[in-house]
Parts: sequence; structure tokens; C-alpha cells
Amino acid sequence: MRDILDLTLHLRQKSHAHGEEVAKSLGISLHEMPAGVFAMIFNMHTLMLELLSHYFCAWNKATETRCPSIDETRKQNAERVILIQKMIFVQTMSSVEYCCKDYIKSYPQKIGQIKGRIYLSKIIEESKRHNVISDSELTRWKGAIELRNTLVHNNGISEKTAQYSYPRCHLKLTKNKMIRGNLKQFPYITDWLLDATKSWILEMYKKGHEMNGFCLHI
Repeated sequence: MRDILDLTLHLRQKSHAHGEEVAKSLGISLHEMPAGVFAMIFNMHTLMLELLSHYFCAWNKATETRCPSIDETRKQNAERVILIQKMIFVQTMSSVEYCCKDYIKSYPQKIGQIKGRIYLSKIIEESKRHNVISDSELTRWKGAIELRNTLVHNNGISEKTAQYSYPRCHLKLTKNKMIRGNLKQFPYITDWLLDATKSWILEMYKKGHEMNGFCLHI
């Protein structure tokens, strides 16, 4: 359980650091979009840290319980922790989608006009088409989006069989089965998501400046 607290603290610190880096690179305030997405995620993980601290205390005090055994109590606490992680992950993905949509609406020329309603999946696909992200990152983005959609729209039961590899974990989906994972899966995917979001923002910003520089050169 200590590892999960440390991971959550790491994600909180990384959110702040990425926000500062993006704000400095773009010459904007920490709470101005797109840097502001990291402030949102920082706040979510502050809340998560507070909630996990409660379960960390409960974990250590599991000797005083009405449950049949200490192991059973800790298992139930672990299930609640994963539920909290799911909720924070969904909210984090929602914030990232809002950030990307806001950026695209503000600078539609960077990857072209997206027809119809703008979804994160469309933005990411167009980003790959315009060489903002790589093939491997496109696959990871699709995995994160599929995970979010499965949690939100299908109670965590996958409608497809697929596997996605992230730097620190693998996400395995099995059709008609509940998504399974350990206590570190959501933090590890979120860790990648923070880096991927920062990279997307900076690459999009760079792309705009390259276009401007090309026009000036002509």
C-alpha cells in the first residue's frame, strides 16, 4: 500500500512539473489552457492522496475488524482503492480530452479542420496523420481511450479483445470480461498519459511555430 501512496505522490508532483514546463514553453500562466490541464490533474491526485491516506491507515489497523480475517479486510480495501483509481483515471482522461478539444478549437489550422463533433479519438488520429505523434503512441492513446470508454459506458466490461503495451505495464482487454489489473495499473497508465499529453501539447505548439517560420522565410 505504501507503494501506491508513493506512486500517487509521484503523479501529483509530475503533474505540477509538467504544468510549469508547458506554461514556461508557451509563455502562459499555470492555470491557462493548455497548461491548465496539469493543474486539474494535480488537484485530482491531491484528492486521491487524501483518500488513499485513509486506506493506508485502515490497512495498518486491520487487526481490529469484524471481517473473518486481516487478509479479507485488506482485499476489500484494495478493491475500494482500485475503484477510487478508476474514478480519478476517468476524470483525468476527461480533463485531457477537454484540453485537446479546446486547443484544436483555438488553433484548427495545426492539424486541419475536424468535421462533425470533435472527440479525443479523432484528434489523436489526425495528430498521427500530421506526424504529431508516432505509430506506437497512437496505439497507446487508443488503449487509454478504450479503457476510459469501457469504464464509463460498459461498467468495465470490454467489448473487444486487445492488448496495449505501456512503458511500465500492459493493458489486457478480453471481450465480455471485466477489466482486471493490480493496484499499480491505473497509476502506471496515468504516468504515461501525463508524458504523452505534455508531448502532444509541445509538439502542437512547435508545429505552429514551424509553419509561421516557413511563411516568414518565403
